[in-house]
Amino acid sequence: MMLSPKYIKVIFRYKVIRRLKRTFKKIIARDSNIHSICMGLAVGVFIGMLPIPGHMLIALFITGILRYNTVAAVAAVWISNPFTYFPIYYSGYKIGLLFFGDQGEPFDFSHLNVDSLFSAGKKVFYPLFLGSIPLGFILAVITYFSFRPILKKILPLLSDKRHHLDISSKK
Repeated sequence: MMLSPKYIKVIFRYKVIRRLKRTFKKIIARDSNIHSICMGLAVGVFIGMLPIPGHMLIALFITGILRYNTVAAVAAVWISNPFTYFPIYYSGYKIGLLFFGDQGEPFDFSHLNVDSLFSAGKKVFYPLFLGSIPLGFILAVITYFSFRPILKKILPLLSDKRHHLDISSKK
């Protein structure tokens, strides 16, 4: 008796979903306390706000040293993506101009292209970088405290006898 392709797809899909779920549980269980996961998310959001290359590598490095959840940090870094670059960096730039006062010259974003951005150089980058630091810090704090109650409810649901999760908030 031969199985139809429909049943083979269902069996394959079930095995793939089961493996993905098991892998997800192992990843979460590795650094499973709520503080570690929330701090990983917060570090990832903070790094994602900075106008620098290599967000994921930096987040991996920092969370590895501080022993926070690296998977959460790498996932949170993706807050900065091609769809969110402009609002994030524009907000950081405007906040940075507040720090520079009269020294920072406003940049005309109406004719934005790569050449104009490179020619502006320091005039844009310094306020952008300086403004991204408090923006990232504020969003990181918001991320930490908003995901903490969510994780307190979700983590116990993911636990089972083979993958015990420490849901305590202590480090």
